[in-house]
Formats: sequence, structure tokens, C-alpha cells
Amino acid sequence: MNRTRIIILSVVGIGAALLLWRVASSAYFTPRAALLTRIERVSREIADREKTLGAETAQKRRQRDAAARTLGGSAEEAVSTLRGRLNTIGHGAGLSDLRVSTAPVREIGTPAASAFAKEAAWKALQRQPDFLAVSAEFSGQGTLAQVVRALEIISDEPYVKRLERVTLRPRRAGEVVDLSISLTTLILPGTEAQTLPDPDVTRGTLFAALADKNMFRAPPASPPTPLPVRPEVRPEIAENRPPPVPWGDWIVTGIARINGTAELWVRNSRTSESRQLRSGDRLLEAQIEEISDDRAILAIDGAQYTIEIGQSLGDRRPLNQ
Repeated sequence: MNRTRIIILSVVGIGAALLLWRVASSAYFTPRAALLTRIERVSREIADREKTLGAETAQKRRQRDAAARTLGGSAEEAVSTLRGRLNTIGHGAGLSDLRVSTAPVREIGTPAASAFAKEAAWKALQRQPDFLAVSAEFSGQGTLAQVVRALEIISDEPYVKRLERVTLRPRRAGEVVDLSISLTTLILPGTEAQTLPDPDVTRGTLFAALADKNMFRAPPASPPTPLPVRPEVRPEIAENRPPPVPWGDWIVTGIARINGTAELWVRNSRTSESRQLRSGDRLLEAQIEEISDDRAILAIDGAQYTIEIGQSLGDRRPLNQ
């Protein structure tokens, strides 16, 4: 085989190889690359969709969990359930003069109303409230143990709520206590609340020792001190002295805070008169200067004294002694 023939065969082989590559590229390699690119794009789309579905599923689960702690998906259902549960608790705790009322339902708007004010696609959501708020007033009277039980049961109710105000006001020397509670609960419109167990009004209270002690009850009056026998003084030589100040008749029965202001509660063991004193008030010749959690400071004739719960004003001690 001469050299010319070898060159011709080589050129023919190279041409055949190039032709075969073009045929293979157009028939296999190019469609394969396009298919791989499409597969990669679709895989990303599937992953993004799965991520979105996972987020939606988690959001729906959180929404169901939140709905399970509400009293219903409609205002009428929630108000009826709330009033019924509060009445059950009040009667079960033994309170008298029980009163339960609810305020009109309030709509709480969505942040989308301001965050997406210019987005036409969000118009429908902007008009929908995120949730509804129902406020209730609960009041009654009973012994300290009864009102503490009612307060504890209401605080532990399983539905979502916020206690806005709690007031305990003792009367009749602490034998009767008025209880007043303001609370707010939420409603998720369009959701279905789970069935909650009935309030357990037979449960024990964690504050039984406190309730039994009843810091509001006035201590029993101490027996009167027998007067010493004095020799008869003839009128013509009797000294014109003023009667002694009856410090020992006034006994401190408690210290409380009413609407954020400290009050010193005292009771006259001889006349059963009760008074609630604040800083600046006067009793006999004493002026109340300061009231703390466990004692009060009095000023008498320029000197300062301290007095504690259960002591009479006659038991006062000089300040810092």
C-alpha cells in the first residue's frame, strides 16, 4: 500500500468519524443534555414545592394547636361557652352574689393591612381579622378559701386567656371577701375548637394554708386589762389630768394594697370600729408616715415608732430598736 492510498484512507476515516459524531450528537448527546437540564429544573421545582407544602403543613398544625386552646370558632359559641364555664366555677366554689358578664366581641386586624397596603392580591386578606377578642367580668363573694379556689381554677383553665385585673376586697373584718376578675380570651374565626373538659371544681388548692390562715380576718379581741384599785381621791384635791390615750384599744389587723396604694387596717377591740389608714392619715395622736408589706411607721410627738400586724398601738416600738 502506497503512501497516497494511506492518506486517502485516513482522510476518509476522519470524515466518517466526524459524520458519525455529528449524527450521534444530534441524535443522542444534545437531547440527553437538554433532558438532564430539564430534569434538574423540575427537581428544583419539586423540592421548592415540597418545602412550601411542608411549611403549609406546619402552619396548619400550629393553627390546629392554637384552635384547640380556644372556646370556639364563632363569637356566639365562644361567648356562650365562656359564660357557662365561669358560672360553673363560681357556683362550684360556693360563691354568692355571683355575676358574669361579657363585652362585645372585638376584631383584631391583620398586619397585612399595612404591610401590603398596595398589593391588590392581598385585599381580601386585609379585610379579614386575624382573631377576635372576648372580654368577661366575673365577681362574687365568699370566704377567703372559696374565692382563692375560684381564682385558682379560673387561672388554670385550659383555654388561652389573659387575666387583666384581679381584686380581693375583704369585708366584715375579713370574714367575707369580694372577688372581681377581668379576663380576655381569643377566637380564631373559621376554626373548630376541641372539646374541653369541664372545670374541676372539686380539686384541692395549692394555697389552702394561706386561705385557712386568712390574713384579712381580725384577731380576737384581747381581754380588757383590769383597772388597778386606786384609793379614793377627794374632789377637792383631785388633779385635773386629761384621760390617758387609749392606744391599747386599737389593733393592727392587716396591711393591704388597694389599687396600688398601701393601707393599714386597724380595729378598736372595745368598740369594734374598723378603719383603713393610708400614709398621712391620723389616728388619735399618731400620724401614719410609711406603710410597708409587714409594718407601718408612726410619728407621735416628733418621735417615730413601728407597729406590726397583730400588735396594738400600745405595743409600738421606737424605730430602729
